[in-house]
Amino acid sequence: PHPSVVNGFIRHGLPTDARQRLSYWHELGHLQALPVVALAALLTARSFLHRGWHYRVLVILGLNGLWEWLAEAYVMLKVGRDYQRIYRQTPNPFLIPFWVSVSLLSVALFLLRKPGERR
Repeated sequence: PHPSVVNGFIRHGLPTDARQRLSYWHELGHLQALPVVALAALLTARSFLHRGWHYRVLVILGLNGLWEWLAEAYVMLKVGRDYQRIYRQTPNPFLIPFWVSVSLLSVALFLLRKPGERR
């Protein structure tokens, strides 16, 4: 078990049954996304070892952002149209900042690479 930081923010204010259901799918989404995140980690490992600590922190944040993005995308796929319905009934001010921040972190993984590195 770990602190459910992301679920705490993006499920804030939702009814208990919806919050639990979406949180369950989100955590299962982490398992489903693990191969993709592991591949991204392998692709960044070479430059990770030869760059400074600030780069390493950004890569770790980027991998985490990618993992959260994929896990929540898995929720959307599993829940379908109910995802939109749930958030329309109970608007959440944290949802848009969540999507923007994890998307930026995910994209940063690819933008941080040196120009000469293979993609």
